[in-house]
Amino acid sequence: MLSGARIRWIQPGIESFSDHSLQLMHKGTNVLQNIQLLKWCTEYGIRVSWNYLLGFPGEDEQEVHSISSIIRAVHHLQPPGVGQIIHIDRFSTYFMTPQQYGLEPVRPASSYRHVYPFPNEVLERRRIRPWANFIGFLRNISEVWEKTVAKMLLKIILFIADLLCEKRSSDAS
Repeated sequence: MLSGARIRWIQPGIESFSDHSLQLMHKGTNVLQNIQLLKWCTEYGIRVSWNYLLGFPGEDEQEVHSISSIIRAVHHLQPPGVGQIIHIDRFSTYFMTPQQYGLEPVRPASSYRHVYPFPNEVLERRRIRPWANFIGFLRNISEVWEKTVAKMLLKIILFIADLLCEKRSSDAS
């Protein structure tokens, strides 16, 4: 249907190959649906822009193993454009109820006082910042969780680097 309507590019919000992470994000989809969408888009020549997000409160290191096997199985489909640690958007669940996730306090990024003509007290009260800067975010989470996220990110980066090396080796042969 999309292809018939001459749609050539979509941004569906896939964001993970972990059912657990998708549930934490309240996405309303699952890994199989995300992979099926990528498959159909490839079949019909539709470009997919999507991001891989990680670092959600509640994720654990064990998920990396299942995610890596999925990535190996779908390496021929369109990869994410970006992989990143989550940030807090204005009006998101994490923004509106940060204490529920252990993310207190949520404060405006330090650069905002140079951009907005308000005193710090007003910036704090209005919560103008639409996202948390990465360093401030890490300061607000527990040390154990921080180490787990760092390990997960490192494992995913190393896994993707291995895949790229394998692909280059096979292309050179």
